[in-house]
Amino acid sequence: MKMRMLAARKWWHARPPRARTALSIVLVALGLVALGATSDWLRTERARLRAAMSAAEAGHKQMQDEIAEVLRLRTQSAPPPLQGKAVMDAISASLQGRKLDLAVTQQDTERVRVQGTADFDDAIAWLGAMQRDYRLRLVTLEVLRQATGVRVDIVLSPARP
Repeated sequence: MKMRMLAARKWWHARPPRARTALSIVLVALGLVALGATSDWLRTERARLRAAMSAAEAGHKQMQDEIAEVLRLRTQSAPPPLQGKAVMDAISASLQGRKLDLAVTQQDTERVRVQGTADFDDAIAWLGAMQRDYRLRLVTLEVLRQATGVRVDIVLSPARP
């Protein structure tokens, strides 16, 4: 390292004064350009990081709100499962609300049968809502494709505690 420094110093002093002045000016100009480029890059990165930080903070706030909602929902007790005629009434009301033309019959004291023709997606979405909202469990499900939708034969019963 010392040898290189001595060689560089020897090379520098071997230059005429005018060349040393010109080289000094060029080196200072290059240093200023490098400093300007670095400064511009830092300014751009700071702005990008500020925007990313704002987005991360907003996401964090949303996650905290969702966690609070989950904790609140966990403290609520689930409604008791429907029993008897209430099951049939809930199914009928739900079908009417979704404009599904399916027939509802009481199969036995616990089971309710739902039959008819409907759009497959609508029928499955309805079935999922019944399980989620009324805690009804699926006993049987038959689906047959037809020209206009599907023919469904569904048997539901209250979930067991």
